[in-house]
Amino acid sequence: MNTKLSIKDKSDNSLFMKASAFRKNTRKTEPHKHNSYFEIIYLSAGKGYHFIDNKTYEVHPPVLFFVRKEQVHHWDLTADPEPEGFVVILKKTFFEQSLDGELKSLLLQPGLSASIAMKKMIHSNEYPGTDFIRYAKRKD
Repeated sequence: MNTKLSIKDKSDNSLFMKASAFRKNTRKTEPHKHNSYFEIIYLSAGKGYHFIDNKTYEVHPPVLFFVRKEQVHHWDLTADPEPEGFVVILKKTFFEQSLDGELKSLLLQPGLSASIAMKKMIHSNEYPGTDFIRYAKRKD
């Protein structure tokens, strides 16, 4: 049995920040951590579980997950529905170069919730992938 924890690095050395689509083939991953960056994961579709440190989060899209550097996390997602979303990677340099002094303390504070459930949102056909920007208003 392999007990060594893997350390993944999906960042780009030339960039402070990187955004990409969530890999649709992600189903089950081994526990791992990221030492050099903060990760924000937005899922608009999918089902299963996201494990962060010693907590289990059920995936109920739309949802945001925050994974701080040094946190151990892994996925156990179902094949149906296929996961969809985006991953944003923010490197330490991003926070150091930011003019917003509150940003670093907000995103890197130890008490930050690792999961935020969101209201149902309006899908934008004009700008695919931006449905997380527009909140739906309930019409009665």
